[in-house]
Amino acid sequence: MVPGCPRPLRILVRSAGLAALGIHLPASPAAEAYARFSVSATVEPYASLVIRGAPDVLTVTPADVARGYFDLPQPLGLRVQSNSRSGYLLTVSNSLPGLAGLRIDGLGDPVSLEAAGGSIAEHWTTPEHTAEVTLRLRLLLDAAVTPGTYPWPLHLSAAAL
Repeated sequence: MVPGCPRPLRILVRSAGLAALGIHLPASPAAEAYARFSVSATVEPYASLVIRGAPDVLTVTPADVARGYFDLPQPLGLRVQSNSRSGYLLTVSNSLPGLAGLRIDGLGDPVSLEAAGGSIAEHWTTPEHTAEVTLRLRLLLDAAVTPGTYPWPLHLSAAAL
């Protein structure tokens, strides 16, 4: 039975499909052949992430290097959706040489990550399985970083928990 259907669902499979199921048609064209089989489906967990406000480049000044950090001037907006009841895993990876670490504000308590990045488990606070998050980022700079303009170094992704 298919949920919501008042009658059993019947699927009539002809010719090649019947052979694939191991069913042989009678020789008489007027005769009918029926088969019952079960069908099941598994929905794989997924998560999607939309990022708003990520700049194309970072311009690190001598003052940033002397101070030891670079604050992203505008917040980074994230929209995360997932079919997982548990939540999602936000992963951040870095490609900027000389980054000593990363501080993220906007996920509840501040989160500190190593230079390479890391993952943060977030649990749903609403039944919609959607989160609108505004992040403030501070990139902690190693003293060896040279001032200059760099391509946006952070890659963010989301996965279902």
